[in-house]
Amino acid sequence: MMRALQAQFTGRYPMKRLMEEAFRMEGLPGVETITVAAGFPWSDF
Repeated sequence: MMRALQAQFTGRYPMKRLMEEAFRMEGLPGVETITVAAGFPWSDF
């Protein structure tokens, strides 16, 4: 999912939800780390 720069702020939806899910998943057995990598969609293609 490529989010616009304005939607990458981790203090509100949708990035906040993605970060919360990443933190939740890091607590699962066998999971060491989860990475959420935001970027600049218009230059990443």
